[in-house]
Amino acid sequence: MKKRLFSSEYSWILRSVIIDDLPVRPFNIRVVRTNEDSTSSRLENKTVWSSYTEIIDTKLTYPNTAVVGLQFDSEQFNGVPSRQYLIDGLIVQVPDNYDSINRTYNGLWTGTFKPSWTNNPAWIFYDLVTNERYGLGKRLGQFGCDKFSLYIISQYCDQLVDDGFGGKEPRMTCNAYITDQRQAKDLLDDLASVFRAMPVWDGLQMTCVMDRPSDPVWRYSNANVIDGKFSYSSSAQKARHTAVHVRYVDPNNGWETATEYVADDTLIARYGLNVSQVDAFGCTSRGQAHRAGKWILETERLEKQTVSFQVGREGIKHLPGDIIEVADNNFAGARIGGRIVSIDDGKQTVTLDRDVVITDDEQAFFGYIDNNGAPQKVQVFSHPEPNILVLGRAIDGMTDYGMWTLSTATIKPRLFRAMGISEDEGTYTISAIQHVPEKEGVVDNGTVFDPDTNTLYSGRIPPVEHLQIEAMPDSDVFQIRMTWDTPRVMSGLVFDVKLMREDMVHKREIVSDTEFLCGNLPLGNYSVAIRGKNPAGQLGTETTTVFEIGPPSLPDHLQVTVGNFNVTIKPVVTKPTSLGTQYEFYKGMTEAEVIAQSNYLGRATVLNDVNCTPDTEYWYGVQAVNGVGRSNMMIQQVRTKLKPEDILDLIGPEIPKLDWAKELSEMVEENSSNIVLLEDRAALVVNKDNRVTGITITAGDEASAIDFLADFVSFTDPDSFERNLYWDNNRKTLILKGEIQLLDGTSVSSKNDLGNGAGGIFRIKSASGVFPGSAEVANALFRSAFGTDPGIDTVLTFYSVNGAGKVDRADSRMYNGTDWITPMLFIDGDLIALGTIRGDRLVAGTEIYAPVIRGGALVAASIQGGTLNINDRFIVDQYGNVAIRNANAGVGLQITSSSVDVYNEYGQLMTRNGRLW
Repeated sequence: MKKRLFSSEYSWILRSVIIDDLPVRPFNIRVVRTNEDSTSSRLENKTVWSSYTEIIDTKLTYPNTAVVGLQFDSEQFNGVPSRQYLIDGLIVQVPDNYDSINRTYNGLWTGTFKPSWTNNPAWIFYDLVTNERYGLGKRLGQFGCDKFSLYIISQYCDQLVDDGFGGKEPRMTCNAYITDQRQAKDLLDDLASVFRAMPVWDGLQMTCVMDRPSDPVWRYSNANVIDGKFSYSSSAQKARHTAVHVRYVDPNNGWETATEYVADDTLIARYGLNVSQVDAFGCTSRGQAHRAGKWILETERLEKQTVSFQVGREGIKHLPGDIIEVADNNFAGARIGGRIVSIDDGKQTVTLDRDVVITDDEQAFFGYIDNNGAPQKVQVFSHPEPNILVLGRAIDGMTDYGMWTLSTATIKPRLFRAMGISEDEGTYTISAIQHVPEKEGVVDNGTVFDPDTNTLYSGRIPPVEHLQIEAMPDSDVFQIRMTWDTPRVMSGLVFDVKLMREDMVHKREIVSDTEFLCGNLPLGNYSVAIRGKNPAGQLGTETTTVFEIGPPSLPDHLQVTVGNFNVTIKPVVTKPTSLGTQYEFYKGMTEAEVIAQSNYLGRATVLNDVNCTPDTEYWYGVQAVNGVGRSNMMIQQVRTKLKPEDILDLIGPEIPKLDWAKELSEMVEENSSNIVLLEDRAALVVNKDNRVTGITITAGDEASAIDFLADFVSFTDPDSFERNLYWDNNRKTLILKGEIQLLDGTSVSSKNDLGNGAGGIFRIKSASGVFPGSAEVANALFRSAFGTDPGIDTVLTFYSVNGAGKVDRADSRMYNGTDWITPMLFIDGDLIALGTIRGDRLVAGTEIYAPVIRGGALVAASIQGGTLNINDRFIVDQYGNVAIRNANAGVGLQITSSSVDVYNEYGQLMTRNGRLW
């Protein structure tokens, strides 16, 4: 039958009928409608035959398949819904002493297996190698995999480590479903990467070699390598990533793919951001994903060098993945490897093929290869001859012309992991990558260590520190002055300076000073890289910085802090700024006033405007300036706060502590307006928090006092409400708008009246380096360069620079208030003189210390401490005793605190006034 919809179209409704009691075949099926079809156009109910389906009930099996049956109401879905299942996966072979749920091993394993579910990647690897249906079992068989190596790996994977959230988790697990057919090697490589290993065919069976600490299996030195030559290469800087995006499946997010970001901030600051994208195979743990990314970063940071060399049959003493020891005398800068010439009968004294150096206070270890071909070490007892060592114990297994190595605290052979071994007519070429055993502790436990240099040629080059760059205009271009220092001094140390402009080398020089001038620089973006270089030509750590020579740019935004009476504005810049960039600040009551730049506040990096009124709107303008030019103006509208909480703390416990309020509790009278009267001695305002603001009056017998109890005190114009004298009790700051009249008639209204530049030393670069002949010209140039007038005793130097960037001429003068004269000695700091200082004028900012001061006249407000001696005629000691003598030292007057004595020319006491005994 059919149903009509609320549109011009129709949809069929089918009804199904199941007939389960069928007669013997053959038989016919017929459907008969008992009523007539509709003949009206308003009703459509025709009956049609759709189809029939024969259902055969039988029992089926689904081998090697997980089958799930679901039954649901079709009315709840438009179609067949998608389904997701959380499954445990295949049951594989695991050791019979292994509890895969609790991840424990009981007793000694005999090598037999049992079926069980596990997500330990070692036994999943074993299953793929040995399974005959979907693995390599038909090719390799049950004995084609090194199960005992995988047993050790499985225990390593099951060890508990920090999960990054305060808990513990297995070091490695594998939760993956493989639905596509892939190359066997690619799949095994992915699976082995879960436990940081690589699959290796050792000639008999498939095994795995993990990237973790292990003992070296063989030793190489210049003595057993063809031509004694080791060839080294390092990974490119672009191949060293500084951050990793690790993709994994997150069970806490509906089993969706998530990304774990792992970064090394130190490497990013040095090399920039270089991101690697990796997929953690079978990873469903964020902690495991983080460790995988950390492992990649530490491997690229620590193990960045490879070595290749050629040997004879010794090249088959180990397999790819094994750790080998390389004692390269040329790289180490010392003799640390060779062959044994002879062994004495006691098997304790060894004669070497070359001289070695061991200091008296240094502990050394002698390495050799025993009869079983295993590397061994023994402590060195003494070093009687340059090529003779006495070992700590007798050694069995050493042979003449066997390999030896020497390890000390400062130098030792390096460890490498063999990655490839190739044969060519009896010669084996070995390639290996640097191995750092401490890497595992860094990744799993956060261990911090300093890598060994393993050479006497490197590591001791001091790094470049405190690199600073200053730009100065030079005609139409610019010159920069770079300065730096090093934490220690090294003989013969020079510096490799490389200046880049727009990612191209602009200039590169070797300098011996910690200062470098570079001129003729056009506008652009620059970077500087400086590193030390020792006499052997080795380079130290590189220190880099970037800068820009160009017009300044506006700050990203202004950080504004608003108070009742002050506004602080700090320009915030997140990108590199041009050299010498400062900011000029303008203020106004309207935006137009700021644009007109009529109220210039000054040049600084941060503005702190304290000349503000509460609850008032102000406009501020900020303009970036440097030697190249100036930026547009950034304008900010600000309104100060109105918070009258500027009162004292609690009146109860605090007021009684004051001397004038010892009996405060008996004198307080409070009215409804919160005015506190203290017997006509004070007027205080108390708020709801019992903090007070007010005035107290104290009248004593000999003195009186007025105390202002407030955080802020000001004298304000009653017409304009402008603060002219303002005291900030919190900051201990007094601000005066106006001028100060001294008793002698002198007025002080600006910093110029205080002798700006007095005692200062200033420099101006000119083409000739000659001081102007006119004081007016010199003063005008001084004001133009420094924004203020010169003060008395200001020293100004005009200098010029030659083509090499060096100062070739300088001319200095000192300002005496009216003219520029030949400068006297002017020292900005402390002067310590072991001899005599002579001159017709000596100016000191604070104190002068000297056992004897001689001069024609002494004018001083006070003399404190020590003894005053004028030509041995007038002497005042530190206790105030006075002695006055004439040319004859015996005649004179002596005044003490107890008497006044007069002596004749023979030194005899003539008269005494005061105490007579």
